[in-house]
Amino acid sequence: MALESIRKYFFVFKIITGVLNKGSLYPDQDLSLEQWGERRLGKKASRYLLAPAIGGIYAAPISQLNAQLIMGRFFAPKKKELGAKKKPKKKILSVAPREGMNAFVEGLRAYLQESGVQFVFSQEETYSSQTKDITVFCGSLSEAQKYLEPFSRFFEFFRLKMLAVTSTTLFYEKPLPYNAFGVLYPSVEKRKFLGTLLNSRVFPSRYTKSSETWIKSYSSPRDLPEERILMNDITQERKDLFGVQEAALKSIKTQWPQGLPLYSHELEIFLRETWPSMKEELKASRVYLHGNYLGKLGLSQLLLSSKELANELVKA
Repeated sequence: MALESIRKYFFVFKIITGVLNKGSLYPDQDLSLEQWGERRLGKKASRYLLAPAIGGIYAAPISQLNAQLIMGRFFAPKKKELGAKKKPKKKILSVAPREGMNAFVEGLRAYLQESGVQFVFSQEETYSSQTKDITVFCGSLSEAQKYLEPFSRFFEFFRLKMLAVTSTTLFYEKPLPYNAFGVLYPSVEKRKFLGTLLNSRVFPSRYTKSSETWIKSYSSPRDLPEERILMNDITQERKDLFGVQEAALKSIKTQWPQGLPLYSHELEIFLRETWPSMKEELKASRVYLHGNYLGKLGLSQLLLSSKELANELVKA
């Protein structure tokens, strides 16, 4: 017990000293997030804190993720310039819509339609060098790769990989015995899912029955399972993890064969070495890209990117 207490205090000490001296925690370019975590935080903290937290956001094992790409913005050393005025600190924001992402998207769509924006669905766009209008492409990485086929000389862009993701929402008579927004599972435990969102805890006014969403990622769309297999896995995990066995009243399965970009070493190299020149060439063709494959993932980061792009377009 004494040894374990010493380890806990040592871990807290490392975090505090790292925050005070950010440069000491800044990752090297070639480090995986797993390597960085074990070196800076220790194996247990890396496996049971870092891995599930990051897995719940980036949907991949920390062994496949690039440390600098994910942690760099938090621990980048500050450059001091003589005579430079002290800039106000930027807050690291974490935001979520009050009624969930679906309500946010529907509200945004209604606002844009009232402002005169026209939506056209089920129509595939292709790049044309004859187009004189400014084009902002906001699709997924896989869709951007199709759209930008004429720019295939930037082959690093077309090598970037996507993760397939499934989201299965189930409704039960009784809620799980946890007063929490959700549960994340460390990959070291070899669980079949990344995590479980307890929807009726997050949005209690929205549901009359208990609602859960089970999330899982796959390295390839070919690995996506049949619904029967997925439901069997959830039933087994609920029994093993929470000791409950109950038939779902209803289930809603959503799958994204090209769900999320893999924040790998390849993506970090692309953003550092290729993206600056590719961005300028696209800009000369009046094409702008906007998406979660450009180094910023999550609602708050995408909102900031949207604002930066809007300011850039005003000046174009």
